[in-house]
Amino acid sequence: MVNKVKNNTDNLFTEYFSGIIKNEYLFRKYELLNLKSNDDNIGGGQAKNVRSIKIENDMIRLESDVELKNLKRKMDRVKAFVATLKESDRNLLIWHYNKNKYHTWLQISTLLHADVSTCTRRLNLIKDEFERSIFNRYY
Repeated sequence: MVNKVKNNTDNLFTEYFSGIIKNEYLFRKYELLNLKSNDDNIGGGQAKNVRSIKIENDMIRLESDVELKNLKRKMDRVKAFVATLKESDRNLLIWHYNKNKYHTWLQISTLLHADVSTCTRRLNLIKDEFERSIFNRYY
């Protein structure tokens, strides 16, 4: 169970720091804003209870989309947690989990002026802290 939680945390951090969650969020928002509406009014009469104001329709679509809310919640959880960390810990997460700019443990330890084992131990402590924190709860 502990390894599964650690893997979920690793996956969440990797998706966040590599920009995957942000890209999925922006793409989903784009999809929702650019939906082609089907005209269900076959009879040709005036449609009742249908809003014709585009901005309102877009806001309703964005606010009611569960997938978009979940992606936003994921981003906000990690962002809020990272804001509570020291700068060196933030950099450790960024350098380790950003798959767009790959850093080895040796490079990370050199950048942080610490031993490799110290960096890996610090990363495990950060993950444990996240798993116990309120930021890891779904709200």
